[in-house]
Amino acid sequence: MVKNLFILSLLALVTSCKTNTIYLESKFIPGKEYLETTIIITEKADTAIGLSSNYVKPNINRDTLVAKSLIKTGVKKVNKFPISYSELNIMETKYSVDQISYGWVNENGIVDLDSIMVRYFDPDESWKNEELEFNESILNTRLPFSGKLSVGDTVKIKSFRDFYIGSDTYFFELEMDEILKLVYIKDGIAYFNIQYDFSFSPVDSKYDRRISYMGKGKAEFDIKNSIITKYTRDMLIDYTYKYNGKLYESYSKKYYQETIEIKNK
Repeated sequence: MVKNLFILSLLALVTSCKTNTIYLESKFIPGKEYLETTIIITEKADTAIGLSSNYVKPNINRDTLVAKSLIKTGVKKVNKFPISYSELNIMETKYSVDQISYGWVNENGIVDLDSIMVRYFDPDESWKNEELEFNESILNTRLPFSGKLSVGDTVKIKSFRDFYIGSDTYFFELEMDEILKLVYIKDGIAYFNIQYDFSFSPVDSKYDRRISYMGKGKAEFDIKNSIITKYTRDMLIDYTYKYNGKLYESYSKKYYQETIEIKNK
């Protein structure tokens, strides 16, 4: 199950006196249910070019993944309130829970998970601890910004990951800046355009390579309900590299869409 962006982006957006300004602050709200649907469509292709420069038929792989998760928050008790995080099985007629983690949100907005229920097997303590720690890190992910944001302002999120090329062992470390720009506010929704800047560090410099990349996206923030209700991202990376006497031309496309449905409990 995909561990998704809900979490890169669970925000509280509170309007200030001016209609073109919001206050950005990370927090959960008691008494809510958040049903998250994530769709990821990927396409990868590798084309080997022989020494005679004759193209080989490209090997194209396409895949679509749909994932759902549910976050519930309970009634506030003194300075904390309960929270649960469920991964949902979408292969059945009705959604069923594959696993669910339980915990609390403290007065500082930090999530502390303390137990987990798994549907299909009885996990050992080591597995439980690792899964709870991972889910907790997801729920506690925040944007590196808190404060006023006016129309035209931007927020930058930096991330890193290893990017593998083809079926070989060549990979490089990709650094990505996700830049969200607040473009307008209307009917309680803050609308953002997203651009991406990339840089990379090859692990092994012996490969002859050329890489180009592009990305764009959009986000919609429901101010009243303090959450991103829609997020989309399109990314394309083109690259050529030489390995074992052959030249490879490849590309990787990824379309990501996340939507959140919110209900009061």
